Amino acid sequence: MAMKLHSIILMKDSTFVEVSKYNKYSYFNSGSVLVLNNSDEAKKLNFFNYFYNKYTDIKHLSILITDLNGKVLKKLKKSDFEDISAFSDISIYTDNRAKIYKYVPTIYPYIINYQIEISSEQTAFLPSFDIYESTKCYILNKKFRLINKSDANIRYKKEDLEGIEISEKITNNDFSYEINHIKPFSNEVYSKEREPSINFSIDHFYLSGEEGTFSNWEQFGNWYITKLISNTQSLDDKVKAEVKQLIGNETDKKKIIQKIFQYVQNRTRYLSVSKGIGGWKPMNAMDVHKYGYGDCKALSNYTKCLLDVAGIESNLTLINASANKSSIDKDFASWTGNHIILNVPLEQDTLWLECTSQEIAYNQITDYTQDRNALSLSNKGSKIIHTPKLDNKTNKVDFITNIQISTDNKINVENKTVYKGKYYLDNLKINYFTKDEFDNFLKETYNTFQDFAILKTKKENDKENGIYTIDVQFSASNYCKKIGNDFMLKLIPFNNFTTNLKKDKIRESDLEIMGKSIRHEINYTLPNGYTLKEIPNKIEKQAEFGNYSMSFSFENNLLKVIRTIELFDNEYKKKSIRILLLSLKKFQF
Repeated sequence: MAMKLHSIILMKDSTFVEVSKYNKYSYFNSGSVLVLNNSDEAKKLNFFNYFYNKYTDIKHLSILITDLNGKVLKKLKKSDFEDISAFSDISIYTDNRAKIYKYVPTIYPYIINYQIEISSEQTAFLPSFDIYESTKCYILNKKFRLINKSDANIRYKKEDLEGIEISEKITNNDFSYEINHIKPFSNEVYSKEREPSINFSIDHFYLSGEEGTFSNWEQFGNWYITKLISNTQSLDDKVKAEVKQLIGNETDKKKIIQKIFQYVQNRTRYLSVSKGIGGWKPMNAMDVHKYGYGDCKALSNYTKCLLDVAGIESNLTLINASANKSSIDKDFASWTGNHIILNVPLEQDTLWLECTSQEIAYNQITDYTQDRNALSLSNKGSKIIHTPKLDNKTNKVDFITNIQISTDNKINVENKTVYKGKYYLDNLKINYFTKDEFDNFLKETYNTFQDFAILKTKKENDKENGIYTIDVQFSASNYCKKIGNDFMLKLIPFNNFTTNLKKDKIRESDLEIMGKSIRHEINYTLPNGYTLKEIPNKIEKQAEFGNYSMSFSFENNLLKVIRTIELFDNEYKKKSIRILLLSLKKFQF
C-alpha cells in the first residue's frame, strides 16, 4: 500500500547528539530511504548536500545506493563530494561551505543508505528532532537521542505534535524519542503551516568565536545588542549632516521617517551577506552607506542609525518570515528567526519598515511578516511583540471598468485597478516588468476578451499610501452574444470569483483563509437605440465566512453593475470544509 501511495519511504533513521561542553557537540546520523519514483519531492531530497564552516567539521560522510535486491548502484565517500561556497544568486559574502553531489538516478526504485558524523562548536544551534523529511515521505522508523554531558542547562520545546504518536524517554540530561509508521503530512491548498519538531536550546552557548548565556528573550536581546549590534552603528559626520539636510525644517515624525526610508531605498539594494558571527552580525552601517548594499539585518540597522540621527527611536525586530504564519515562541527563548525588519514606536502608532525592498511602501507590513510574534530588540528591554494583521480591512482591490459598446459588437474599455494590502504586495513585481512582460500580463488578465488590443497603459506605485494602480485602455470584439436583433450582455467581463477548493475531496488538514475585499464597478454605455429588457434585482448574501452583493441601475443609456465580495480572515476545521464550500458556491457569479 505504501509503495503505491508515497514517493519516498524513510525505512529507518537514527540521530545521536552528544553535547560534551558548552562549546562542543557531536552529531551522528545514519539511515536508509527508499525512493520510488522521480517525483518533485524525490528530487528535493537533501541526502547529497551537507553544510559546514570553520566551526563545524564533517568528520565522516558516506552514501551507498542500491537497488531493491542490494545491487550497488553508487558508492560515495567524503572525497567524492564537491566542495563549494554556499552562496546564492543574491549572496555576496558567506563563510559557509557545502559538500554536494549531483546524483542522477538510472533506475527506480532505489535505496539510499547514508552515514554522517559532524563535530561542531556552534552550540547556539543544537540539532532538533524534525518529524518530517518532505511532504510525501512515509516514515517507518525514526529515532532521535540527545545527551547533555556539559555543565550547561538545556531546555526543550515540542512544536505542532498533535496527532503524532511519539515514544519518549527523558532521564536527567538524556532525551530519547522514537516514531513509527508516520504518514506524510498534508500540503493542501490554504492549509496552516505545520512543522512538527522537538527543539533544544542551551543556556550557555558558543557562536562563531563568541560565548554567551540566556534563558529568556530579554537576556537574548541584551546579548544580541551588546555583542552583535552596538559596534556596527557609527556614522561619520558627513552622513549625519546629509540626513539633517534631508530633514530640513520638517517636524512631522511620520514625514521624517518616510523621507529617510525613501533615502535608504534610493541608495541601497538587497544582497545577502553571511559573514561574521554565524551570519547574524550585520555589516557596519557606514559600510552599507559606502557600498550601497546589505542584507535584511544590515539594511534595517542602517535605517535605524539614520533615524537615530533624526532623534527618532526605532527597534530592530527579529522575525520568522514565511508565507504561512510562523510565530516566535514567547515562552521558549532560542536562536530563531530568519529575517529582520524595523518597528518605529510613535505616541499613537507603531510604524513598520521592510528595508530590503526598493519598491515597497513606507509602513507596509508584508504577507510573510504579518500577524505573528516577533522579538523587538531594545536597550530598554527586548520583548516579544505582535505584528499587524493583513485582513479584509487592508487587503483590498477595486476595479472601475467603463465599457463602450458599439452596434457592430465591438467595445472600447477603460479599466482602473487599485491594489492595497496583500494585493499591493503581490503586484509590486510589475514595476520590474519589461514592456513585453507587462503586455503579456495584461493579455492574461483580460483573456476573456476576443481580439484584445492594448491602446494605452499607465501604472503607479504610491509609496506614501501603499497603493498600486494600473490603468489600461483596450479594444475588443464580439463581447456580447447576438440573438436576432438583441444582444445578450455578460455582466462580469473579467475577474470572476472562483475557488480551487474541492468539495468532494476528503480534506486532511484545517483551512486558513486570509481576509480580502473585492469591489468591481462596471459601467456599460449601450449603443444608441438599445435599452434593457429588464433590470436584475439586487443580490445580497451573507455567510459565516463573508458577504456578497451585486446591484444594478440603468439611466441615460448607462448600465451600472457593482459587485462586492468580502472574505473574513478565519480558520476552519477540516470537518466543516464541505459546509464552507457549499456556502462559497453562492458567491460564484
